Amino acid sequence: MHPFIDFSDDTFSLYSPGWPEFDFVSYISVIDDGIDDIGYVLTIGANSQATNGYDEGFDLYAPPAPPPPAFDAALYNSISGDRYFTDFRPSTPEDGTTEWQIHLQPSQGATHFWCDWNPDELGDGQFFLQDMFGGVMINVNMKNTSSTSFDISFTQVKIIHINTDMIDMEVDYLSDWNIVGLAVESDETSYESLFPNSLPGTLFEFTGTYQTVDDLELGKGYLLRLSDASSVTFSGYPINELTIGLSQNWNLFSGLSVPLSVDNINDPDGIILSGTIYGLTGSYVNADTLHPGKGYWVRATEDGEITLTAGAMARRIPFVSGTVDANRLTFSHNGHSVDLYFGKGISDDELLSYSLPPVFPGIAFDARFAGDIKYVVDSGEIEVLNRSETITLEYDIKVDMDEHVNWMLTSDNGKDYILDGAGELTVPSSERFILIKKSLFHQPLPFTRTSPIHSILLQL
Repeated sequence: MHPFIDFSDDTFSLYSPGWPEFDFVSYISVIDDGIDDIGYVLTIGANSQATNGYDEGFDLYAPPAPPPPAFDAALYNSISGDRYFTDFRPSTPEDGTTEWQIHLQPSQGATHFWCDWNPDELGDGQFFLQDMFGGVMINVNMKNTSSTSFDISFTQVKIIHINTDMIDMEVDYLSDWNIVGLAVESDETSYESLFPNSLPGTLFEFTGTYQTVDDLELGKGYLLRLSDASSVTFSGYPINELTIGLSQNWNLFSGLSVPLSVDNINDPDGIILSGTIYGLTGSYVNADTLHPGKGYWVRATEDGEITLTAGAMARRIPFVSGTVDANRLTFSHNGHSVDLYFGKGISDDELLSYSLPPVFPGIAFDARFAGDIKYVVDSGEIEVLNRSETITLEYDIKVDMDEHVNWMLTSDNGKDYILDGAGELTVPSSERFILIKKSLFHQPLPFTRTSPIHSILLQL
C-alpha cells in the first residue's frame, strides 16, 4: 500500500471568511507502480472568488520536480505557468470549461500511473480526465468511475470541467423490438424506469451471446422490446464524447447526445469493417448517422477502441459500396425490405463489408444469404424470416448475360420465372424457391403455391 502525501491544510475551512461556499473540492490521488513507495494527493476546486493565479491562504505551490527517476506529480496551471499541489479556480461559467493539468514523472521501474478520486466530490456538470490531445487515447468520464491507469509515456494529462446544464431529450421508439442506448448522462440507468412501456426481462446486451441485464451503460447498445410505439424523455447531462471498447466480431453500441456521422467516428486502429454499422427498424438497415438514444450493430476486425466526439470532422474514409453495378433482389413486406446482391465479382476482403448482424427470433423481417451476408458472386442459399403470407420480390438485373442465359426463380415443382431486366412479383411466404442461372430454351411457367418457404438457393 502506497503512503500518500496529502498537501491539503487540515485547518482550512471551505467556508473561510471572505469566500462563499465552494462549487466543489476534489482530491486526486496519484501514484505509479515503480520502486518509489509514495503517492501524492492533489486538490482541485472552484469558487466564485478564486482567481486563475495564486490565491493566498487557499492555493499551495509545488516545488520543481526532483531529478529523475524519482516519482513526482503536480498540478500545472497553464494560465499562470506555476506548479501547484492545490489549485482553486474561478467558478466555471455556464457552458464554459476549466482545465487543470497534471504533470507526472515516473519512478524507476514504473510502467503505469494510477489516479483515484471520489466521483461524489465533483460538482455539477461533466468532468473528464484526458490526454493532452483532447481525449484521443485517454478519455475518462470521472463521474462514472473512481480511478484510471495509463502508460508512463503520458507524463501530462488534464482534467476538464464542462459546466453544462442538464437537458431533456425526447427519443421516439417503435413498437416491439428496438436497439436502444442512453441519450444523456444520468444516474437513472434502469431500463424499467427509463422505458415504462418495456416488457419485463427483455433488455439484452450482446457479448457473443445475448444476456439479460437491468441497467444501461454509456456507449453500449441493447435490444429492448416495447409494448407499443412511444416517446421516451431522457434527463441528464449531454454526452459529448465517448470512448467505446469493441470486441472482435459483432458489437452493440450507442452514440452521443447529438447526431454523429459514422464517417466521423475516430477509429485509430481501423478495426471497424466499413459498411457494417446497422440500425433496426423492424429489419436491419445500414446507418449513416448515429442518433441519440438509438443503438447500432458494428463489426470489428479485432478488439480495440473507438472514440465519438461531438462536432468531430471526418476521420474515416467513407465506405464506397460495390453493389451499384451488381444485380439486386429486394425482399419486402409490410414496409420492411432487404436488398441482396449477386452476379458481380468482388474481393474476399471487401466481401466482409457485406456481412449482416446476428438474427434474433423477434426480428420482424429478414432476408440474407447463408453465412449471414447480403452479397454473393455466383451462388448462395437465401434464408428468409417473414411473418406474412406473401413476400414481394423486386429484381434488377444489371450484369450482362449470354443471350441464352438468365437468372431464374424456380419452385420445387419446377415452375420457373425469368429474372430479366427489372420487375416485381408477389409470392406466397409458404413456398420454397431456388434462384438459378441457367440456359433457356423454353418459356417460363407461372408460379403455383406448393410447399412452405424455407430457403432460396442461388446457383449457376
